[in-house]
Amino acid sequence: MKDFIKNVFANIVAILLIGIVLLGFMILFFVASAMSSDQKPYIENNSVLTINFNGNVIDSYTEQEESIFDFGQNKDVLLLDVVNAINNAKKDEKIKGISIEVDNLPAGITQVDDIRAAIEDFKKSGKFVYAYGNNMSQGSYYLASVADKLYLNPVGMVELKGLSTEVTFLKDFAAKYGIGVDVIRHGKFKAAVEP
Repeated sequence: MKDFIKNVFANIVAILLIGIVLLGFMILFFVASAMSSDQKPYIENNSVLTINFNGNVIDSYTEQEESIFDFGQNKDVLLLDVVNAINNAKKDEKIKGISIEVDNLPAGITQVDDIRAAIEDFKKSGKFVYAYGNNMSQGSYYLASVADKLYLNPVGMVELKGLSTEVTFLKDFAAKYGIGVDVIRHGKFKAAVEP
């Protein structure tokens, strides 16, 4: 019975010692992380702010989509963070310009418009803005058009479709000039007539 009680107390003491050691490591970890977060990043003279869009541009963190196949490769970025970085670069004397990489721009046209407006405001400081793309979509080209110089890969492409489309209606035109139209429909359920 004495051996049983000795073993129980030995186990209790061991568990307490392990708990105290783990608690000490946790406290050291939190103190070290708190001390390191106060440091500002160092920016060298004549630096260039590079904006590349490796993740989706989102308006709030509620838009984030989690996937088991993500593997941490795509990092979403807040639109406000992009605009604030551009505004801070405008005020920072060490930053001489902005380089925009516009490949596969994962942002809507209104988000691109906000980023473009921030870059236009940045250009008022007299600093340069360059853009580069391999394959540029219409939104990418719209953002890159604010740059002082736009570089395109020699084997790259630009996709331009226009910002809006309309269907042409010819009924009033034909009636105005006395043109008769004969419509031929094929099939029982074909009702629409295309120009």
